Amino acid sequence: MSHPGEPTTTTAGEAELMLPFPLLEGIALRLNSSAHGSNGYISGSLTVDMNPEKNVSDVVLLATARYSNFQLIKASSVCFTQFSNTTEIIIHMPESAEKPLGTIEMDLRLLLPPTHTSINFGMFVTELPAFQQVLGNLSFEKIRLEGSSSSIKVGSVSAASIIVRTSDAEISGNFSASDKIYLETVNGPVFANVSLHNNKNLKKHTRLSIETGNGPIVAQVKLAVNERVYFVTPKNRNFITKFRTFNAPMNVSVAHVEGSKPARLAVMADNSQGLVDLSLDSLYTGTFEVRTKSATAQVLESISPHPRSAISSPFHTGIDDDGDGNDERHGLHFAYVSPDRARGWIGDNRRPEQFDRHALSRVEVRNSLGPIRLHLPVARPKQPSNGSSSIRR
Repeated sequence: MSHPGEPTTTTAGEAELMLPFPLLEGIALRLNSSAHGSNGYISGSLTVDMNPEKNVSDVVLLATARYSNFQLIKASSVCFTQFSNTTEIIIHMPESAEKPLGTIEMDLRLLLPPTHTSINFGMFVTELPAFQQVLGNLSFEKIRLEGSSSSIKVGSVSAASIIVRTSDAEISGNFSASDKIYLETVNGPVFANVSLHNNKNLKKHTRLSIETGNGPIVAQVKLAVNERVYFVTPKNRNFITKFRTFNAPMNVSVAHVEGSKPARLAVMADNSQGLVDLSLDSLYTGTFEVRTKSATAQVLESISPHPRSAISSPFHTGIDDDGDGNDERHGLHFAYVSPDRARGWIGDNRRPEQFDRHALSRVEVRNSLGPIRLHLPVARPKQPSNGSSSIRR
């Protein structure tokens, strides 16, 4: 029997919470682990953005819960703690039973103070299975967004490190980082505009990994290398990028931002059944290899609209390389060509074996049952040679 004024156990309703708290260096927002397997009756959304109120200095969490049974909301709580200069918010939901008493849907809004862009704001972490996550235009030191069975969409996020993981749902948005970007989902698409900056740690690669399964990948990648990193020795790769899916198309373009030095990079793309369409810009010099098992592999060349945009060194190793954009010999060379495989390099007549393979830029595209199209703009294309080659397989 219910007490006077208290909802009965079968009453549906709505509850609200507003929680302001001071801005520290990090925020972690989690769903308690015991509820991770409760996707059948727990769902929700998280929106993170700037507070439209200009005079607010605190972070504000707004929560609205809609429930079909009062016992569910009665057994739920929001735990707030602050330690090690980090605010942790844990949403406690009741454990799943064989026959759930009902459903609960929670909408969360996290509003950051407008002044936060001028503060040394560090880490933002979410672990929210079954919660759709939407972020606005925000900047952090580190970002890690995790969920399952829920999409993660961002307007534009910038950080040194960005990790986004979900399953059975979409990842999309604009991402900018100088250390690493990992975008991983299963059975969902990835739509990403990515900016990679290699301008701080002179001995460390900037990494990008986009991975899904049974979902398409559509990515535009922009590279930026400043002069200080470009001329430093030893000549390490500035960027390592990987793309992987199966049974779905992959469309990826990799290009430099205006004013960037040519990057030393590795690009690896892997598919099983879908088309792989990969494009590089005219600043790329290095090796390439495309191969399939039961489809066609094409290397398609186009004349660069700025034929002198590449540099004099064939492989950006820094040997006789002043980075001034003057190029006398910059062509497409084939070492081996067949319907399902092609290998070669972009540069001058010197073969890749003459250079340190760890410093060379390289592109490797693999597919099993689907076709490959690799687009290589070059300043002075050369006709394929015969099938003989001294390049190591």
